[in-house]
Amino acid sequence: MECKTKRLDGDNLAAAAIYKLDALRKAGGLRIRGILVSFRRVRDGDKRRAEEANIKVIDQAGLPRLKELLAAAIR
Repeated sequence: MECKTKRLDGDNLAAAAIYKLDALRKAGGLRIRGILVSFRRVRDGDKRRAEEANIKVIDQAGLPRLKELLAAAIR
């Protein structure tokens, strides 16, 4: 799980976090899941990239339901 509190909309920071999570997930095997949690909004393009890599994104909109979304993501 990668948690970010800084702005991910500049300098492709979200893309870098997604790339790192994807690499870790692939190295870890089939049972490993990637989750990116951001205090701020994650751009739609970055969300699509994460979805393609089977990485769950929880951003600003999902924070009120963080506990529920994390529980669903790790099941």
